[in-house]
Amino acid sequence: MDSGVVKFTSQTWNKTLTSILITFCLIIINSVFVSDHSPLFAAEIDPINDINKTTQQLLDKSKSNNSLHVIATLNIDYKPEGKIKDPQQIMKQRGTIHSQQQNLLNDLPEKTSTSAKLFTYTPQVALTVDEQTLKILIDNPTITSIQEDIPVPPLLADSIPLIDADTVWASGYTGSGQTVAILDTGVDYSHDFLIGKMVSEACYSNFYSSDTSVCPNGLTVDETSGSGVNCDLGTYGCNHGTHVAGIAVGKGDTFSGVAKDANLIAIQVFTQFTDPSCASYSLSSPCALTYTSDQILGLERVYELRSTYNIASVNMSIGGSVYGDYCDTDARKSIIDTLRSVEIATVIASGNNGSSTGISSPACISSAISVGSTTKADAISSFSNSNSMLDLLAPGSS
Repeated sequence: MDSGVVKFTSQTWNKTLTSILITFCLIIINSVFVSDHSPLFAAEIDPINDINKTTQQLLDKSKSNNSLHVIATLNIDYKPEGKIKDPQQIMKQRGTIHSQQQNLLNDLPEKTSTSAKLFTYTPQVALTVDEQTLKILIDNPTITSIQEDIPVPPLLADSIPLIDADTVWASGYTGSGQTVAILDTGVDYSHDFLIGKMVSEACYSNFYSSDTSVCPNGLTVDETSGSGVNCDLGTYGCNHGTHVAGIAVGKGDTFSGVAKDANLIAIQVFTQFTDPSCASYSLSSPCALTYTSDQILGLERVYELRSTYNIASVNMSIGGSVYGDYCDTDARKSIIDTLRSVEIATVIASGNNGSSTGISSPACISSAISVGSTTKADAISSFSNSNSMLDLLAPGSS
């Protein structure tokens, strides 16, 4: 199986170092917030009519929830676009994805199909289903997996000097000419530390219209100027994205972020929730949580911008359940593969469950770069998840 470590050519060495610096930055600024009682169900259907354990769990949940949010992955011969050399074949694959998505919607009740979200570059559909519609999906031979779309919160930690970023800066690698994309709670780009950094922004929030969008104009999708600003600080977690951006690319007179001369793409992917959702994570209400479907939209936006900006990496401060092996049935893998195929690394923290036998999703996706936390004494932090899948360790606790 592919190791998950992104390989770059010699011509993109500055991009490589920027990506590595930001990888370290990610673990410095966050540890993934995971709740054991909110598992990520990814039901791989093989054979199609076999009701395995995770599929049964989804069915059980649908009995008491007539609005279960799921992502269905379609069974097509999918290849990341960066690995397809013929532009006509790229367009053909996109056409196949679109037609398969439409065929699926034609088999579903109107109330489900009209509220569905179709992704452009990956073979998935996000849906809100009841028990009967879920059974239709399970019995559909064009679907390979069904994943519950569970919202999760962000979390922070601290510290920069331990990675010796100043030594790398002295060698001329400051992130100049590179761009870092941050999928988070938005960014206050009027902050002195971030002025002039923003080159693009977007907001994907409350796709299912069941909670409250935090996009500035209340839309669920906004890619206009001002859309990537941080959500209202009265919502728990909404300062997270600005903190991440500052440590990643901030620049000041006396101290700076890791890639101090890099530019910033801010993509807001969180939604405002209230109790009981916030209470389930022991957070104050209202709080910011993010759906997998909004994350996929954000990652697709990064891919769309690949020719406009020299994007070194995407950073995500999110997570789900702990896996002892690669979680490559996760719906985010297709777009992470696609980003990797055009030399954009997706960097994700390994989680803070304290597991020595697994790491959390989506860090457990084989094509992502997973990072775990160490102490200032170079010991693995007690809270940090790790096992043989882990790609890197970096300072993340005292």
